[in-house]
Amino acid sequence: MPPDLEAFFDLYARAHVRYAHAMLGDKKAATAVVRRVYSHLALNWVVVLKEESPEAYAFALLKQRVETHLRLTGNASQMARPPASSRPPAPPWKPCGPSCRSWSPHSASSPP
Repeated sequence: MPPDLEAFFDLYARAHVRYAHAMLGDKKAATAVVRRVYSHLALNWVVVLKEESPEAYAFALLKQRVETHLRLTGNASQMARPPASSRPPAPPWKPCGPSCRSWSPHSASSPP
């Protein structure tokens, strides 16, 4: 394994396994998916390094492989929403309703 790929693995593999585990709900499956991602990266490392962001490329590949695993195992419904623990919290404010839609930043009045 090239030293830069080994460093990449050391930096990101655990986070990739955590993401895959959160999405799949199965640590063994998550590890297998991440292993396949890193096999792909190793086989294509020279090309991956030419990407604007190898990190973004690897994460996009991971998401694609997780979605593929979910489809192949018949759990595609899990793709629609990540687990609650990985979703951002709801905003602390409440929507103001239809009256907000009539306000524009270019109007002279302040928002309702």
